[in-house]
Amino acid sequence: MFFAVSSAIILVVASVIAYRSVEFMDTRTFCGVVCHRVMTPEYTADLRSAHASVQCVPCHIGPGAPWFVRSKLSGLPQVWHYTLGDYPRPLATPVRALRPSRETCQTCHWSAQFHGSVLRTRTTYRPDQSNTPEVRSMVMYVGSGGVPGSGIHGHVVRRIYYLPATARRDVIAWVRVRQPNGTARDYVDPGYSGRLASLRKERGTRRMDCIDCHNRTAHDFRPFEDLLDDALTRGAVDPSLPYIKQQALQAARAPDTVPSQAEYERALQRIGQIRAYYERRFPDVARQRPTAINRSVRAIERTYRGTYFPHMRVGPSTYPNWRSHDGCFRCHGVLETAGPGGARQTLPPDCTFCHSTQVTGTNVQVPLRP
Repeated sequence: MFFAVSSAIILVVASVIAYRSVEFMDTRTFCGVVCHRVMTPEYTADLRSAHASVQCVPCHIGPGAPWFVRSKLSGLPQVWHYTLGDYPRPLATPVRALRPSRETCQTCHWSAQFHGSVLRTRTTYRPDQSNTPEVRSMVMYVGSGGVPGSGIHGHVVRRIYYLPATARRDVIAWVRVRQPNGTARDYVDPGYSGRLASLRKERGTRRMDCIDCHNRTAHDFRPFEDLLDDALTRGAVDPSLPYIKQQALQAARAPDTVPSQAEYERALQRIGQIRAYYERRFPDVARQRPTAINRSVRAIERTYRGTYFPHMRVGPSTYPNWRSHDGCFRCHGVLETAGPGGARQTLPPDCTFCHSTQVTGTNVQVPLRP
């Protein structure tokens, strides 16, 4: 009886531990902090994204046992390389074994729903004494995947297949656009017209989905100045401090490339010296507002740490975001198709298909968080 009862208790406890362990492996804490130090850049970017409250697994694995098992099996060699420390820095993208977004993203986002147009507004600041705000607005013609030819998401209602010329998919060699009525048209990059067969064998044709434009949805690495402007808008960096943006930019000396560890540490030291700048140039401000200065300096430090990751060689320019002109102009303005009479026609690079002309103004009042 003793051994029977003990065995039953052990089985129950072991089952609970196993279940809770697997459950914990699905959390953002496990993915970004506990196990995968290699994921620190992606985890940091995720914390400031619109998907910050979403766990990693629903997007990267999705529902169902088959992809769960497949992800764990594909992760075994990754664990081995992580243990040896011989993984690539930075990590290569795109992820080859990523589940199609039709089975992950579209379990929440409904591409067929009509969205119409969306006003997009962004506030930037000049590096002058008053940190003068500039509000930039444009209308994004999001449209719908359920209405043919309607805005940006009109790409979804068409079946678009493409052939990447490079592993990073930053160059597109061939595209086939199949309309809802069944007609199709091919577009080709003239520089790769003679290599399509070999590229198909090497790369394979891919059907365009959400990730082909929204490739950095939760893991976008934005420039230091962009994140600094966001911190000023939120009030994390106090915009009423004279020349605070100028001092932050001068201290960071934010490069396009990833700084070395030594350069990274020197930049953090310069940011810490902003306090001394106010003591020297604005003694009254330093004496009357030490809390605002210290809070702003700490926010600038966090912003810099969230921009560059020397241990993984990751910075703003490491991973391109295709939800930008860089993504659009992989096809538009490059690919050609046969027009009437055999004349070649270029896929037009018309920006106004996606958004209106940007409007900028400086005479605005920017509300700040208390």
